[in-house]
Amino acid sequence: MKQIFRFFTFVGGIGAIAWLLRDRLVSVTTSREPEPPQFVPEPPRKTSKAADDLTEINGIGPTYADRLIAHGVTTFAELAGSDVSSLSEAISVPESRVTTWIQEAGEH
Repeated sequence: MKQIFRFFTFVGGIGAIAWLLRDRLVSVTTSREPEPPQFVPEPPRKTSKAADDLTEINGIGPTYADRLIAHGVTTFAELAGSDVSSLSEAISVPESRVTTWIQEAGEH
């Protein structure tokens, strides 16, 4: 009888230890957290040495400057000489905003 009691006590002790360590045992075999996202560095902007900082114009931030550069407008002179409707359509900006940019670029 004592041997059976010792056996069940031993098995119960093993079970209690496994229950207490369940988080450690489970985390070794399976991951509970998703993989962290892989961040890709932003490529450098493609600008020439003669390019102006288009963000000096009111209303042009980094996003709009990138759109203008992608469309081929890199200087104030190019912006001032641009056609309002075609530039507006190409960079998806309202014509009223592009008109004010062109006016301000002409003053630079």
